[in-house]
Amino acid sequence: MTELPRMGEPAAPYLPPAVPRTSGSAVASLVFGILSFCTLGLAAVPGFVCGLLALRSVRQGGGKVEGRGLAIAGLVTSAAGLFVWLILFVPAVLVFLLWSVGSPASRPASVMSGPPASVSELAAQSMIGMKMQAAAALAFAEEHGGRLPKADGYPAALERYLTVGEHTVPPHGRAFAMNEAVAGLRLAEIPQPERTVLLFETGEGRDLLGGKERLRPLTGPDDAYVIAFVDGNVKWMTKEEVDGLIWQPEPAAQPIRL
Repeated sequence: MTELPRMGEPAAPYLPPAVPRTSGSAVASLVFGILSFCTLGLAAVPGFVCGLLALRSVRQGGGKVEGRGLAIAGLVTSAAGLFVWLILFVPAVLVFLLWSVGSPASRPASVMSGPPASVSELAAQSMIGMKMQAAAALAFAEEHGGRLPKADGYPAALERYLTVGEHTVPPHGRAFAMNEAVAGLRLAEIPQPERTVLLFETGEGRDLLGGKERLRPLTGPDDAYVIAFVDGNVKWMTKEEVDGLIWQPEPAAQPIRL
């Protein structure tokens, strides 16, 4: 029962219900998230910070602060902007550095024409082509029950997956060879694909299949090697690192069925 004011007492003033305010951090998070796409991902960091602060203020505001949706949108756009930066620009920067900055053991090497190229330049050329070859081999496996090309099918089996013909062969008188030990194997049968050799460079005119005995360095016996692995990664490695790789994979143990 509502108690009426007594005779002569002023009535209590009417106070409208409080309107929730929008968190400024939530708005800032969304703005930074959008800016992250055009700032090489740098704006993603303040976008994350503002988004998390906004979520905390909304949670602790007791209904007086809103903006949860804006904060989540800011976190998502910040993550997307950072992801685009990492995927598109970082590999380009790495290839550029590899192409332009020589390693301590770099020395001139003869190419088909033009001035001498450093080992880093040769490695960059090989890594581009070998990455395409490895991607083609994995695409072949995806369409053939997870099985890599057989020995008698390489490299012809990969032709339909390669769209840029000039990058499929190194321009410095070499050829990409496939590790014969993994030819025809199912990817699931290879227990350590990140360490197992899939492709490597061999001498010009040699067979395109074989093992470590056919491996050739970029320019000389003390130089580095370009290796593609079963998981699709391509690395520029020293001779000591190559010695620790897997050339003859042990078949993965099959589960025991009861």
